[in-house]
Amino acid sequence: FNQLGKKYCSKSLSYFYSQDGIYKEIINKIKVLTLENNIYLFDGLKAMCPENECNFSLNKKVLYWDSNHISHYGSKYLLAPAIIRFLESERLI
Repeated sequence: FNQLGKKYCSKSLSYFYSQDGIYKEIINKIKVLTLENNIYLFDGLKAMCPENECNFSLNKKVLYWDSNHISHYGSKYLLAPAIIRFLESERLI
């Protein structure tokens, strides 16, 4: 993300899932494991990028502390609810 203009910085979700996107390669490798083992795959990127747009902020609140860490707001209002929905849909809770 743009370190100077964090307020309006965004990337399309397709940027991460494109053929040469690094995220796609990682997810594909993990999906192979889920087929043969008792492993569940939660895609946190989709939770953090509502409406297929990955923004640095939402409702004037930052979603990331830096390039590698999700903020408290992002965790509480985007990631945690999505994890709970995932666990419920897989009947794990």
